[in-house]
Amino acid sequence: LISQGEQQRQVGVERVLDRMCHVGGNITWRIYGACIDEVMVGVDTDPIMGTATLAVDVAGRLSVERGVKLWRSAKLLHGGDVLGHLLGYMSSIATWRALPSPIAPIGSSTVAPLVLANLFDQATSYQNSQIMAAAFPRSSLLTYQGVGHCLDFLTDPDNTDLGGTGECTSLVVEYFRTGVLPLKGHTCRQQVPIPVPTSLDELEWRGT
Repeated sequence: LISQGEQQRQVGVERVLDRMCHVGGNITWRIYGACIDEVMVGVDTDPIMGTATLAVDVAGRLSVERGVKLWRSAKLLHGGDVLGHLLGYMSSIATWRALPSPIAPIGSSTVAPLVLANLFDQATSYQNSQIMAAAFPRSSLLTYQGVGHCLDFLTDPDNTDLGGTGECTSLVVEYFRTGVLPLKGHTCRQQVPIPVPTSLDELEWRGT
């Protein structure tokens, strides 16, 4: 028997996979048992903008040795499913023809921005959000406790946590309206089970 929480988790995982793992109208993980998206088969060219940005921001080229270490650590942490994306980005960044032009260190003692972060997104790590907030001492770090690459709108049919995202959305809207920052360090609590495993869960599941 599957508990209600496990059922919700399974439904959440399936919705995430349906949203991310498709080529055209074909949901690839259901057909092939592997997550294949339009980036991996060259249909979606949007990542070229991210590649160009990373290539000119990185101080120094990605050497073969560094690339191999990155590949091994990613395989250990996430398994083989993500390596197609990783190798694509690594090779593009390593061979990008423009010379790197890293930006100057960010930060200000006078600017008071709102820094919005969430806990479960490997692409935008929470640690980096904390570093950004620390660079602006007058900032307020607002944390969403759940999953997502951004803060989903309440009208988004793929939003699985209307309560948690709703609280953060209200605080962000209020900031835009009044300029008053939320309480520094405030956390919008996840109201439903996390639909995807954390990194430690993933490692334990894979027996590593």
